[in-house]
Amino acid sequence: RYEKITYFIIEDICSYDHVSERVDIIEKWIRVAFVCLELKNFNDLIMLNTLFCHYILKKKLKKTWSKLSKKTLNNLEKMNKICSGQKCYKKIRNEIFKCKGPYIPYIGILLKELTYIEEKNYILENNNINIKKLTELNKTISKFFEFKKYKYTFDKQNNLEVLSNANPKSCDEIEGIIKLLEPKLLIHAKKGDKKRLTQTDELFYN
Repeated sequence: RYEKITYFIIEDICSYDHVSERVDIIEKWIRVAFVCLELKNFNDLIMLNTLFCHYILKKKLKKTWSKLSKKTLNNLEKMNKICSGQKCYKKIRNEIFKCKGPYIPYIGILLKELTYIEEKNYILENNNINIKKLTELNKTISKFFEFKKYKYTFDKQNNLEVLSNANPKSCDEIEGIIKLLEPKLLIHAKKGDKKRLTQTDELFYN
């Protein structure tokens, strides 16, 4: 699901011809990320944060990315600090610790903790079992199932139904679209006029 939603959003951004429109869509998804933080949906928050570090957005859509405002870039930096994987997502863990009521944890943390069991990281140097660490793991998993246990009702939004069955273009197809949106710049010299045009812009200029 993570990969599908990631490419779905990138395709959404690339479906607009004008740079200003693509910038608006990127800023929209940044706002969505902060709403996820407010709703304590840490799983999708981290997914969106990873999206904004994606090489397609930062390396391929350079022209669009360069138009992001300073405020937007500051918001991205703020989000990146919250979602940092340093010290096993310490900041996200702190946010979860403060939660009162339902929340959606970052599934990656749970999977990592479960993997540690297989790696015998719960065995101390004296070959005793680290009960404290296992107890903390149990609390984390219990909270996750607690969320599933209760039926929280939300108003259905028809315009979000597509996310349940996202079918985005492939990475290669999206990169092909980007080549048309942001081709290499060409210099066209005319009498008394020097203008830098892309191959796409040239169609409108003529």
